[in-house]
Amino acid sequence: MDPQILVNPDYENGRRVLEALDEAGFSIRTAFWAYFGDAQEYRLVFVTAQVDRQEPRKAYRAVQDALSSKNIPIPLRQIVLLSPHHALARLAQAAVDVGRGAAFGPGPYLVSGGSDNVSVDSRYVYRPT
Repeated sequence: MDPQILVNPDYENGRRVLEALDEAGFSIRTAFWAYFGDAQEYRLVFVTAQVDRQEPRKAYRAVQDALSSKNIPIPLRQIVLLSPHHALARLAQAAVDVGRGAAFGPGPYLVSGGSDNVSVDSRYVYRPT
């Protein structure tokens, strides 16, 4: 199934989560919405080295605290934390890189890959690396 368009309130709430994590000192390298075809939903993905440095449960707890402190209506199950070395993090960068390619003109660009049935639209990347 092709990804649906992400609605503006979701995009705005994702930006708010990113700002709350920044305020909390949670180091985010890249942030983007990815469409997970198997689940048929968008999920907010944060690429952070903190996943490599600490127990993932602690990292997710920090995200939950940020969501709660700012009263942001995104369920934790819709948030994914990834290592910068993860294939999906590279997929998001590919979407941005394609969008930067002068030969293609202005975006948006949709990049899909892997066996996970996941796609990333360059319009939904908050912080490219």
